[in-house]
Amino acid sequence: MRALAVTGSEPVEGIDAPTLTEAGYDVELTNWRGVVAPPGISDEARERLLALVAQMQESEAWQAEVEERGWADAYLAGDEFDAFLAEERQRVRGVLEDIGLVQ
Repeated sequence: MRALAVTGSEPVEGIDAPTLTEAGYDVELTNWRGVVAPPGISDEARERLLALVAQMQESEAWQAEVEERGWADAYLAGDEFDAFLAEERQRVRGVLEDIGLVQ
């Protein structure tokens, strides 16, 4: 088996394959994950959750996992993550509208 392309914006070290953009397709797709809380969470609980996730992200164990797996660390928290989610929602909705899955 061989990789045909990489979906992210940059080539991946150790994978001999172009990005989709380099291959002539105007597509970029990255896989992200997030920690979210229910609406109405108290400011105190929000701050505790933000601190806990920041502590995990800064840990040597997490940094070693990121390095071992070749992941890009695109950590966002708080208002930055809120803005990212809003942009992603708008972007994905536009794609779904373009291909006729939503109106």
